[in-house]
This record gives sequence, structure tokens and C-alpha cells, in this order.
Amino acid sequence: MSLHFYCNGEDNEKEESIDKYMDIFTDFLDNPPSLKEALIQVFIAGGVPEIELNDYVEDLNKKVYKVVEDEEIKIKIKEKYPNISKDDSLIIASYTCEAKNKEFSPYRTLNRNLASDNREEGLKKVSKYLFILLKALRKLKRYYPAEEQKYLYRGIKVMVNTKIDPFNPKLVPYLRNNRKTFWAFSSTSPLTSTAFGFLSDNGYHEEKKLKSGTFFSLYGKIWGYDITIFNRYNEEEILLEPERKFKIEKVIPDPNGIIYITCEILDSPIVLNDLKKRKINCNSNFNNNSYYIQNQMQIHRQMSRQELAYLKEKEKIYNILFSIFSQFEAYSFKYENVKTKNLFSYDYKLDQNISKSGFFIILEDNINSFKKKYIEFIEEYGKFDFPINFSLENAIKYLNFLSKCIKENKVKAMISTFISIIKI
Repeated sequence: MSLHFYCNGEDNEKEESIDKYMDIFTDFLDNPPSLKEALIQVFIAGGVPEIELNDYVEDLNKKVYKVVEDEEIKIKIKEKYPNISKDDSLIIASYTCEAKNKEFSPYRTLNRNLASDNREEGLKKVSKYLFILLKALRKLKRYYPAEEQKYLYRGIKVMVNTKIDPFNPKLVPYLRNNRKTFWAFSSTSPLTSTAFGFLSDNGYHEEKKLKSGTFFSLYGKIWGYDITIFNRYNEEEILLEPERKFKIEKVIPDPNGIIYITCEILDSPIVLNDLKKRKINCNSNFNNNSYYIQNQMQIHRQMSRQELAYLKEKEKIYNILFSIFSQFEAYSFKYENVKTKNLFSYDYKLDQNISKSGFFIILEDNINSFKKKYIEFIEEYGKFDFPINFSLENAIKYLNFLSKCIKENKVKAMISTFISIIKI
């Protein structure tokens, strides 16, 4: 069997996106794993005994090379995908091949871990194989169905849940208009006969072979790749990327044991798409104001949990700091008629009714809040890169100086120091 109609967690909507764990994969950018390293990792994750690892790797390699080295297949690959390397061909072919014990086949272990309830732990177990497979697949052309071929078909042996579970109300059933997700890779075919062949055999009735399971008809925003050439069994196979979201349009239970479901594949971002562009570096420099941080937050779905937490905490500190500066700038202009470079006034509007003493109370509160947040941040992350052109040491000195001036009411000194520090 090569077309992998594996029930990969479609009933479970509590998993988090792979992109939340992007930091697992960043080390592979400079040092991508070899196919052998990836296979060893995925076989270990599948439960292959250590003493048998080499046998499993060698056996799968023989099957993979048999596919890729076939003269007819080599010609087809070169014609259809002229830019793909032999290594990439081997990686893709490895996904379609069965291991000595098919339960340990890479595709089974990979998809089982992608659909695991413990998302992070599952990804760590198959990270090398997932990384090189996605990298190789994305060198192929994205599959677009022909006009006359509206649907792709997917058959699985499991009869999915079509009723609300009173013991697990969070479980989203397969009912019309519900939205769900294929969390792992999903093998599909443009041929109904191919997909139908992967339902469970359920005996015979009046010499007719009976089947059971779930039969999906899929259309819409298909994001997958035609890997038929690499398929050891020459079955027409369109492999969909992980985390394809879909809307259920029709559910028809067959009394003979098959559930027919029609789904619209929705537009979903592809996972780890931003990995090449960005290596995670919590100590990297940011732009000169807090708006850059806010823009970074807009792409939080593609960040690791560590970086996201870092940016959120850093944004809090930025906001306090910029609030202090903008308050003081507005105050300088209103009460002392000193116009600064207007770097921060768009960020803060001084209450026209606030008194000088009231302003100082608010300012001192913000300074104390900043110091507290800063100390907590340093304890957690070790370093904080400041905007503009002054160092953290100078900024702390400035804030301490502000506190002293507030207490002694030395407003002119505060303004003078402020202007000199923000000078760019």
C-alpha cells in the first residue's frame, strides 16, 4: 500500500499550529539533516528497536532507490520537474514507500505525530523528516485541478464521528457547516476508484465486496503536490500540505457502512513558510519605535512561543517608556513652551485639565512601573535592546534623573536632559 489514507486527527480541533513551534526547526536552516538522519529519527519515533534501525533504513533505502533509479521514472521526473535534485526525489519517494513492518513506515509515524494531542512533543520526534520533506515537496509545482476535475477524493478506514458527543462537547463532529482541519499530510487522488480502494474491507454480501469507512470528496483551495511519479505503486496521488482547513457541506451516511462527506477546502496558510526568512534571535535590534513591535505582533502566528512571549513583554516595556517620553514632550510644550523634535507627541495626548503636580504623579508612576518591568524582563530574557540611539545604561540614568527632578521640581533640567538624549 502506498496511498496513505490515514485518519490523521480530523476529529480533534484542539491542536496548535506547527508554526507555534517554529523554534524546533531553526537549527536545520544552516545544517539540514540528511535523509538517513531523518529516517533514523522517524523510525525511533515509530518504535523500531535500536538493534534493527540500520536494517530498516537500508531496506527503505533500497525501495526508494529502486523508484528513483528506474530509467522510465528518471525521464518523467526530469521532464516534469527539471529543477528538482536527486536528493529531493529520494526524500519524496521515501514518503510513499512502506517499511519492513508497514506500521513503522515513515508516513505513518510522521502523520501520527503531526496529529498528536501533544503537539510539541510529536513535532520534536519527527522534526528532521518533516523539515526535509516540506523542503523537497515545495520544489514541485503546486497542484491545480483541471477544470473538468473539480474534486479530489480521500478514503479512510475509520468511520468519523457525525454526532455530538455528550461526554466530550468540545469534539467537533462531522456535521454540515462545521469547520475542521486535516492536521497531518493528506493523501488524495483524482480517481474515485483509487480512493475507494482504501476503505476497510468488510466482507462480502451476495458475492459483492463490502466496504466501510469514510469517503471524502474535496474541492476548493487545494494546496498539494502531484507525487504520482514518486509513488512506488504508480497510484495517482496528490499529497496535501498539513493543516488544511475545510468546511463540511454534505454528510451522507450509507447504511452499508460508508459515510460520504463533501468538503470545501478553505484558504489556509502553509506551515513553516516563514522559516527561511527569519531565524529566531531574541536579542536582535528592532526599529526606532514601538510601532515596529506592533507590526511584529501581527505575524504572531508564524512565531515560536518563546519569541512571541519575548515580543509581548518587550512591547509592554516599550509602551511604558514611550508613554513616559511622550508625556514629558507634551508637558514640555504645554507648560514650559519648549518644543522638542515631536518624536513622541503623536503617541500621547496630554489631558488639557491636568495640573503640573498631577502630571508629575502620573510620570513618576510610569517610571516606577518601567523599572519594575525592566527588572522582571532582564531576569527572564537576560538582555533588552533599546530603541533610538541611547544605551540602556543611559536610559536608566535618565529615568533616575527624571525621578530626582520631579521630587525637586527642577523642570528646566528635565527638559534640557530630555532634549539632549533624544537628539538623533
